[in-house]
Amino acid sequence: MARVYIIEDDPMVRVVVRRILENSGHQVEAFQTSEAAMIALEENPPDLALVDVQLPLTSGIELSLFIEDVRPGTPVLFMSGYGPDDLARLGLPEGAPLIYKPFAGGELPRAVRAMIEPDSPYRVPRFGGPQPH
Repeated sequence: MARVYIIEDDPMVRVVVRRILENSGHQVEAFQTSEAAMIALEENPPDLALVDVQLPLTSGIELSLFIEDVRPGTPVLFMSGYGPDDLARLGLPEGAPLIYKPFAGGELPRAVRAMIEPDSPYRVPRFGGPQPH
């Protein structure tokens, strides 16, 4: 299966996400900060980065730009517990691959598979921007 980096500052979420992905057969490395992931990215790139949008110091959005610069073509799947308006304020681009926490059923493994296997029947949800009021 795939090598997946998880970048998530909440330790409980990190543990649960890691367990779900390892049980799905993926090789997982988990990081609490963008900075730790940045170091690892230069040495041992993943097949996919699963990135929390809101991280301390360097945001998930900033990390995704770093990933694109250092490892072009590495897919990034964002995850967040924030609503669409907050995500738009944080700068998440429209159309960015996004899954909302908490995850439903088998949503996380399906989304990861869709990101790394272009012929997967599952489609990754995309951020649609702020919601009209």
